Amino acid sequence: MTVRLSQQTDYPWDGRVRLTVTPQEASEFALCLRIPGWAVGRPVPSDLYRFADSKVPPIGLKVNGQAVDPSPRDDGYRHLQRRWQAGDVVELDLPMPVRRVYAHENVQDDRGKVALMRGPLVYCLEAADQPGMDLSRLVLPREADLRAEHRAGLLGGVTVLHGNAHADGQRPVTLTAVPYYAWANREKGTMTAWIGEEM
Repeated sequence: MTVRLSQQTDYPWDGRVRLTVTPQEASEFALCLRIPGWAVGRPVPSDLYRFADSKVPPIGLKVNGQAVDPSPRDDGYRHLQRRWQAGDVVELDLPMPVRRVYAHENVQDDRGKVALMRGPLVYCLEAADQPGMDLSRLVLPREADLRAEHRAGLLGGVTVLHGNAHADGQRPVTLTAVPYYAWANREKGTMTAWIGEEM
């Protein structure tokens, strides 16, 4: 049997995914949707890293407009077993708040530091976005508000993160973080994924 899947999404910038299912003929089978670890509160499948906040925004899942339990099995997939017909629509909504990530306490070099993550992407600071600043001396207050902004003209179109920080321990500055995968595509300069954190 042939099944055609049509996907509409702006992932990884947006967590909304719409799948249209078109089987050759109406049939019963399981459509398995990957529910990523970051969406259920686990940045990696070990205790090497953890999110600062254990609260997990609820995942949304609908089949033909009807809400469905999105909980994955142990294999990390939500198995949607049903009789599928042409034009059935699955809507998955993976919330993407900006998350603070901490390393395991035994990783000495990362003590007192925080990394930033949004959805599946880890972020970093580049000198190109913080001109004249020593990135090793930037400090991000623990309560600083972090916000996402999509920039279509930057690095082929990326979502960046902004937040208020302190340079050289005191001077207020606005930091800009870019996706880690996109660093070193502009001018030469320093980069860090781990930012000093102020209690």
